[in-house]
Amino acid sequence: MRIVCLVVGLLVLSAQILANPISGMIKTDPHNSMYAHAEPMDDIVHRMVSEARAHDIPLGKDLHSLGKVQSNAWSWEWCDDVDAEGYLVRVDSVQLQPDPPVMGRNLTFHGAGSLSGRVAQGSYVDVNVYLGFLRLYAERMDLCDVLRENHVEVQCPMEPGQYNITHVIEMPKTRVPPIPFRFRVLGISQDKQTIACINGRITMHNAILSWSSYPMHLLRSIGRVIWSPFN
Repeated sequence: MRIVCLVVGLLVLSAQILANPISGMIKTDPHNSMYAHAEPMDDIVHRMVSEARAHDIPLGKDLHSLGKVQSNAWSWEWCDDVDAEGYLVRVDSVQLQPDPPVMGRNLTFHGAGSLSGRVAQGSYVDVNVYLGFLRLYAERMDLCDVLRENHVEVQCPMEPGQYNITHVIEMPKTRVPPIPFRFRVLGISQDKQTIACINGRITMHNAILSWSSYPMHLLRSIGRVIWSPFN
């Protein structure tokens, strides 16, 4: 059975964006109105720090080791359960190591799934990353380029079949507040079929920080600010 599959191009893509947070500006597609009006941004990390300070979340205090972190900081779901039956990709399982992801440590994806249709040159993915109501990143990417540039063993064209995935991403040693990011990844094949559409949530942790030791009133406060626009 092959070791790496198409799903890595959809799941790893969002993590790769978060693993390289100094973007300079949101990337846009001038031919797509959805992306042409994305807000510019000087530095995603600085924006996260500003959001944390605005809500009194400490960034530099060392708390306790990661061995005491017990919550799962990663989740994803199909954009639409009905449409998902027509997706080219079916995901059977996804795991992250470590979970939650830790800045400064390698992040490994493990997963299994299947591909029901051919995916070749001309396929693309639309990626959006959000911090609360603020869109931090928006870009349309060539899926085959993503697989090649991330050194995925399976390259375009990809044929229908069962796949297992393993892919490692080097996370930078940037300190970030433990705030949940939302992301949406939509993949479209060269034949205009939906490869998959995923809505997800991920929280990044620092190597010696744990969100579970922050005062609960601060966690509740930032949670209300981050999620209230979507309730």
